[in-house]
Amino acid sequence: TESGSFIVNDALRNEFCDEDDDFFIDDSAHGKDMQIYRHLPLLKSTIGEFKVVSVPICDDDPAIVRELDYVLSEIMGGRNILLVVACSMPSDNANVRQLYELVNSGDISNLMNRVNSGECDMSGAAAFMGGILIAKSWELSLKFLSANSQNDSAIAGFAVLEPKI
Repeated sequence: TESGSFIVNDALRNEFCDEDDDFFIDDSAHGKDMQIYRHLPLLKSTIGEFKVVSVPICDDDPAIVRELDYVLSEIMGGRNILLVVACSMPSDNANVRQLYELVNSGDISNLMNRVNSGECDMSGAAAFMGGILIAKSWELSLKFLSANSQNDSAIAGFAVLEPKI
């Protein structure tokens, strides 16, 4: 990245790709415009040195997105990780609100249909859906932060483990 190099967790990358024939190791970069490049410098300045495994999901096929959820759940269980799902949300606030409502209602089927329809103008739709499915399967609570301004379409979200009472 422009802020320097990042160390790849080669052992984890190999384990991820050994799980199933749907994922392959590819040492070439998948483009300079990937959203993860915007997050890495911020993470480095916040948590210091770390190892990374980038999993570009270039196929919007729901089966691949579900397979990503399965494989990550299998190999990441019990590990201390930070999973960053990098995508670019649509600039239309109405679309963002509709996606937000579908996520909050747990309507995964309609959410997938909406995202895969192409009407949302989302970059990284497969990553977004993968993140939603992983959060749901790991029983995490999804939280979204949105700007209060009607003109500002910035939205960010995270998933957390809520204590059970």
